[in-house]
Amino acid sequence: LVDAWMKAQNLGAIVETGTSEDITGNARKAARRALSVLRSKGATLPERLKPATSVLVEEEIIEATFTPPDGRGTVSVTIAKRRGGERAHIAEVILREGTGVVNAVSGWMSRSQIKEAHQRIADATGVAPATVPVEWVRHLVEVALKDNAKSGQLVPIGLERCKELLARDSSEEPKHPLADLEAALEGDAAAPASLHGEPEFRGWVPDPRAIDEVIRAVGQRLNPADAEDAKKVDEVVRDEVKLATDRYFTPEQRAILARRMRDVAITVRGRAGDDKAREVLRAAKAIEGAGLITSPPSDLEFLRTFVQKGIAMAAQQQGGQLRVPVPNKPA
Repeated sequence: LVDAWMKAQNLGAIVETGTSEDITGNARKAARRALSVLRSKGATLPERLKPATSVLVEEEIIEATFTPPDGRGTVSVTIAKRRGGERAHIAEVILREGTGVVNAVSGWMSRSQIKEAHQRIADATGVAPATVPVEWVRHLVEVALKDNAKSGQLVPIGLERCKELLARDSSEEPKHPLADLEAALEGDAAAPASLHGEPEFRGWVPDPRAIDEVIRAVGQRLNPADAEDAKKVDEVVRDEVKLATDRYFTPEQRAILARRMRDVAITVRGRAGDDKAREVLRAAKAIEGAGLITSPPSDLEFLRTFVQKGIAMAAQQQGGQLRVPVPNKPA
């Protein structure tokens, strides 16, 4: 082949072959001998071609995650921006309903570090952060900042370093991530007590003051003799739980609870599938639709269990036995 190039005066091919580090053996030796011959004859040799370089434009990826609200309405959201295999610029913002943005941090993390952080959250809570639309998360932060102005909660200094990731692309309010799933709901709305078994709801209980009211009300209905009758105590407790459920879950409180449950359904869907998420959404719908006379909150198992959990936690904090203050009971 080199001899053919010499006859055809294909000097470029000879130069490329003779100077290449990728070619070895007899082919390279033949090409170098040909170069020596050409130089001895004073031939003008072309410069070696520069290797072609391809410019790969890697797509910029922006992702957002969401952890469900706890019993106080506190959620954690993150936005991460990266290009290809680069480390991601990530912002994590903690929001509390009615209070606003309570914490914000920004930094750089590799994809493996982000996965490890998500796994730690899942191991600790039983719930992994869910991937959600970026614009929806940005909207949540925007709404929370309005709560800061109302509540007087100082905006964290760290939020300034998150600004680049939190800038909205549109002024329109984005749809809830499960809006389409909720719009297609079928069947009667119901709020079963079994939902409290889901990890997202396990820590949800009423305000401690509401539980204290229930316990005091139970004590006021018992005399010293009744307090020794377990059956009588259980009967009074059930009755007061029903009354407390109707008293505590006002229309405003039910609206707050239903809104949080819709957010919880996001991680329920990712963890347990569409059917379980629909069950949570139907419960939220039933709670919103509860009335005061025809369908009081106490008719919903989920809400009654809400109060019962609070009483059980109070008993646990008192060593496993509920201490009910009974008037005129001997010391």
